[in-house]
Amino acid sequence: MREDADVRPRLFSRTVNVGDAVTLEMVRNPASNRTGALEWRKDGVVLQGQTALTLSINNVQSSDEGIYECYYDGAYSDRKQGIMRLIVRACTDNKYGSDCSNDCPDCYNGGVCHDQTGECVCPPGFSGTYCGTACASGRFGKTCRFSCSGGCQGQLMTVPDPVGCTCPPGLTGMTCQDACPDGTYGASCTQNCHCLSGNSACHKETGACTGGCAAGWEGDSCQIRPATVTQPPMDQTINIGSQATFTCSSTGVPTPAITWYNDSSAITPGGQISVVKVTEVVDGENVVTSTLTITSVGREDNGVYKCASSNANGVYMDTSQVARLTVRERPDDVKVTVTAVNSTALQVTWTVGVTGNLDIIDSQVRYRSFIDGEWTTYTPWRATGISGTNGTVRISGLLPAVSYHVQVTVRNALGLSTPPSWAWGITNEAPPGPPHGLQVAQISHNTVHLTWQPSLRTNGVIRSYTVQYGESVACETLEFSPKDVTTSDNNNSTTTVIGDLVPYTNYTFRVRGATSAGGGDFSHCNVTRTLEYYPTAPVVQTFADQHDCNCRTPNIPRPVQLRVAWRRPDHIYGQLQAYRISLYNRTGGEPFYQENMTSGLQQENLTAVVTSSLLQPANNYSVTVSAINTVYLGSESHPYIARASDGYDSEPGTSYAPLGLDQQQWSKSLAELPANSLVRVTVRAVTCAEGDKGEEVTCRVSRVGEK
Repeated sequence: MREDADVRPRLFSRTVNVGDAVTLEMVRNPASNRTGALEWRKDGVVLQGQTALTLSINNVQSSDEGIYECYYDGAYSDRKQGIMRLIVRACTDNKYGSDCSNDCPDCYNGGVCHDQTGECVCPPGFSGTYCGTACASGRFGKTCRFSCSGGCQGQLMTVPDPVGCTCPPGLTGMTCQDACPDGTYGASCTQNCHCLSGNSACHKETGACTGGCAAGWEGDSCQIRPATVTQPPMDQTINIGSQATFTCSSTGVPTPAITWYNDSSAITPGGQISVVKVTEVVDGENVVTSTLTITSVGREDNGVYKCASSNANGVYMDTSQVARLTVRERPDDVKVTVTAVNSTALQVTWTVGVTGNLDIIDSQVRYRSFIDGEWTTYTPWRATGISGTNGTVRISGLLPAVSYHVQVTVRNALGLSTPPSWAWGITNEAPPGPPHGLQVAQISHNTVHLTWQPSLRTNGVIRSYTVQYGESVACETLEFSPKDVTTSDNNNSTTTVIGDLVPYTNYTFRVRGATSAGGGDFSHCNVTRTLEYYPTAPVVQTFADQHDCNCRTPNIPRPVQLRVAWRRPDHIYGQLQAYRISLYNRTGGEPFYQENMTSGLQQENLTAVVTSSLLQPANNYSVTVSAINTVYLGSESHPYIARASDGYDSEPGTSYAPLGLDQQQWSKSLAELPANSLVRVTVRAVTCAEGDKGEEVTCRVSRVGEK
């Protein structure tokens, strides 16, 4: 750029951040006599509409970086334009990194944070990590190892971006030959002095103050004004969902960084939380105002908030007083517990975990039941009149062993807790109602099969059934001595088989269920008769010839008649229909004669006379008697043997041994005869002869010796 340029830049280069607002400024050269409209170019391209000494960009982007020229319209070819460079850091203020997420350090004495590395790039005349160390006069560079040959006055120095072009420290002007005005120092005289003894005490290259720093300023160059919170956040009470805004202001040089805390945790913006920082320069000091906004506060936002302001790379920090955020909301987190009192009552207890930062003024309860696989409708809400964070009520008049869904809602000044809190509760079991539909089916003469339906109100889990039964025709318990049969525990079966019953007997049956609360009511009674069975055998008491002699007159036989007497069987096991009398020959085998007797069946002792042409005098016969019911022929009695009369009377002391017609010999053991006795053996043919006696065929007398 020529020394006789018509316009000159205020600064040779200007460094700004993405998103900043910047004004590029030129000044007229008083030695130039040129007048007229001005024109701007960027990187050689005319910027239409820019005709003033200043060019403003409200939202700087990386594309705005470049060389800017300002000249009189039509005089560009004269090469008397003012030239300056705009350097744009790729990150916003105080940020660096590939994603601009890192905080820059504080760089002193005009140093600038590199937007990629975060390193402080120092202007000529300063070095160190944060550009806080002044080089010796006439030296420059990162480690102050370079010097100007013949002096630095009049030389324009170029420093790596983002610092750019600048005059040596202590100098300014188009030719970098003018000393810094009082109160300024550093490269191109861009830094302000803060000396206790006034501007004249400020070293124009280093900013060091003879006599020390002005009040409130610190550092080798008196460049640091410790961060101080000047406006702390204030308490707020707002309703949930509303917006909360906290404001914190701080002053300091370098520009303070403000960090927000909720309790002891640093707040990271994002989602509903945003932090907006506004920086102003007032009387040479940086004033930072940070606004923390929660667009829609929730319960989790309750707590204390504070701001902490720091600068000088954290060397100086000031923390504000705390501000409390109170978020008011409806009650919530109501814990409900339901316990059984008995079979018809439940106790409902609740605790309010979140009052919404307001007093609980009332509570309500409602419930519904689950019966037969379906939900009933809710009862109306019932106000309990209970305030505070704890409550207990009892619900009575309920059904036994039923699940209830109980809801509780509590109220504060903003309304009821929603949705209502709830819990399950089951009333205790009670003895069940009577089973119904009891049916008894006969399986055999001594076994029946029972089936029934559970009670319409089981009042719990049926754990067993008890069947009560006995020989009876009535249901009153006093009329029979019942027996009990209990089904297995936890058996839902509604059927059982009962055996060992007496055939053809009326039994009364009834059944009841039992829950854990005990046995319930009995069902209606069912009277059932067991099936018929084989009657037991009668007992024959006597069996004999009806007559002593079976001859009416000599040589005329009388019909043989046998008389049998017996006792009724102990058990008929049915309806007695008849007695069967069966006659057997002496030799056994099948009966040769049977007769059914149907008269006198109700008598305990019975007699029958059997007359048959098959009966012969002087023959041995056996008889049995059986009872007959409507289904079965019973067992025969024990055989009873009798002999038909032969037509003569027996003599006292005489033994008879009947022989068959085919027998022609007889014998007797001497051991069976009395000792020293006279034995007469007579063999006689037995007939119905004249005189009712037969003739002796032989007679033999012998003496038996002593045994």
